[in-house]
Amino acid sequence: MDNNKKLIKIRRLEHCISFQIVKKIGNNIIKSSDFLITKNEINRLINDKYLISKDIHNFASINIHENKLNIEFYWLNSSINGIQVKGNIEYITIDYNKFVNWYNTNQSQLKLLETIEVSKVKINFINSKNLKEALTDKKLKKNLLSLLLNMQKSYNIDQIDIYDDSYMNSFYFCKYKTSKFISNGGIIYNKNSHDYSIHT
Repeated sequence: MDNNKKLIKIRRLEHCISFQIVKKIGNNIIKSSDFLITKNEINRLINDKYLISKDIHNFASINIHENKLNIEFYWLNSSINGIQVKGNIEYITIDYNKFVNWYNTNQSQLKLLETIEVSKVKINFINSKNLKEALTDKKLKKNLLSLLLNMQKSYNIDQIDIYDDSYMNSFYFCKYKTSKFISNGGIIYNKNSHDYSIHT
């Protein structure tokens, strides 16, 4: 597998659809955990064109736009068997018609190869108070910049406006594509772990 490719594996289970992303980083093959979306949620997505789905540790923001199925997987911080897993965001875009055609058949698995074409998203800080406070703390600064770099990698948005949240050191954001609102959420400060996590 090339370094600029992602293999997307979609499997049909009894009550769910499983998504897994396989990619090559250097000489290593990296596989994501399986993200499960119930068939009821898939049906809602087809009708509503937008869905927020959650499992035990992670969540996904999904929308259908211009015959593309755009998914943002938020792999959150968690501890598995004593091993700390660092959160990150993974973006995929797949052909919506291919997905629906497969979904309406009895085939067990769909594999799609996606070229990684990352575009940088413009980030606007509308307020500066919480940002200035966060940047004075070395750990918060590093954690916030890492989240912002991940947020800049997207296929279905071109702008993020970030506002001060009323909760200490936290932020509220709105995502846009060609000035059209797509989704929103929060970058929330956790006092116990002294770092940030994404919430929608």
